[in-house]
Amino acid sequence: MPDVVSNRLAGRTAVITGGGSGIGLASARRLAAEGALVVVADNDPAAGKAAAEEVGGLFVPADVTNEEDVRNLYDLTRRTYGRVDIAFNNAGISPPEDASILTTGLEAWRRVQDVNLTSVYYCCKYALPHMLEAGKGSIINTASFVAVMGAATSQISYSASKGGVLAMSRELGVEFARRGVRVNALCPGPVNTPCSGTSLPRIRTAPPAGWCIFRWGALRNPRKSPLRSLSWPATIPPS
Repeated sequence: MPDVVSNRLAGRTAVITGGGSGIGLASARRLAAEGALVVVADNDPAAGKAAAEEVGGLFVPADVTNEEDVRNLYDLTRRTYGRVDIAFNNAGISPPEDASILTTGLEAWRRVQDVNLTSVYYCCKYALPHMLEAGKGSIINTASFVAVMGAATSQISYSASKGGVLAMSRELGVEFARRGVRVNALCPGPVNTPCSGTSLPRIRTAPPAGWCIFRWGALRNPRKSPLRSLSWPATIPPS
């Protein structure tokens, strides 16, 4: 667990999809360290349970492409803790079948859109009513730098899905700001996670303390970046 920076999230609930690994797991650790009651949602029971146990939270098995699973996730959080304060909609995939538009089939396209974009739509749709009732809340959606500038190594459906997440986050942010709910999107650069393992070279050593995400560029070979490495999940969680 990271050192506690403050106790500013004491008593608040934070629901994290894809919380069993990568950015989701790092975020669960950070949010718990700041006092939040963490709900880990994942389609991998072993990873999800382990993450929830580590942070003293609740594990909810969920397929984020299933509307009823997502509705139940937020309803169960409300029944368990009495509130839904933070929704970190982070689950996503980047399969090798998603490549150039010239070679990516419709099945691969739709699968990535379902997991990366439609799931965020579901999560926002079913988290928002709880937040609006309370008059406050925070939604954070994981997009990507490719939503802004494209990918050097083509992932056509992934890039399109993250562009959709970014646009939807802007739309929801405008719509619900006056009702007390903030909606933001993260656009991290390449991060060394299980999701990125199919499309980016793996870096096996941990980054030095205080390490930051490198500036965009040279994605085909991350060792050509200024820091000669990928970002690490622990550098991503919002704080």
